[in-house]
Amino acid sequence: MPDCICNLAYKLRLMYMRYFTLLLFFLFAISCTAQSINKRYRSTITQTGILNFFRPMKLTKIENMNKFVYDMTYISNTDSVTLNFTSEIIDFQNIEKVALQTDRVIATENAPKMLYRDVLKTSYEIRITVGVPYKDIEQAFKSDTPLSFFITLSDGTICKATYSKSKWKKEHVNITRILQSIKL
Repeated sequence: MPDCICNLAYKLRLMYMRYFTLLLFFLFAISCTAQSINKRYRSTITQTGILNFFRPMKLTKIENMNKFVYDMTYISNTDSVTLNFTSEIIDFQNIEKVALQTDRVIATENAPKMLYRDVLKTSYEIRITVGVPYKDIEQAFKSDTPLSFFITLSDGTICKATYSKSKWKKEHVNITRILQSIKL
């Protein structure tokens, strides 16, 4: 075979290998950034409408408490979201107020309902529920500022749980996607 044909075949093979490698790289990059919402969200049809359950999320950036986990429930024919918090606090206290904040105060509930309080070895686990307007939750998750939860105890102590910036970048995009799909 002439030398120029071999050289051309070599160059074509090299070009195809480069394109194939580039294609594999892009497919890998897309699969790494796309996240399934199934890990965070579940919906089911009930007699009162479609129940949308946002699975529990543990926040580790906390102050004046040992643990903070929250979940959300939204039923399609209502205009509010039920937020449930499980928190571990050190002293036996009543809950006076709950607030949510991003770059502004989103919602405040002055009469949160305590579902239970368990005695642990050195602390107390409490479960609180509050209703928050759907639009407020939607606005909170659209914000670029990480969402913070504030729980005010009866002695004035403020317990705080906040998303880390890295966790918030992923979470607020995923929850916003879910909320948009719910309203379709």
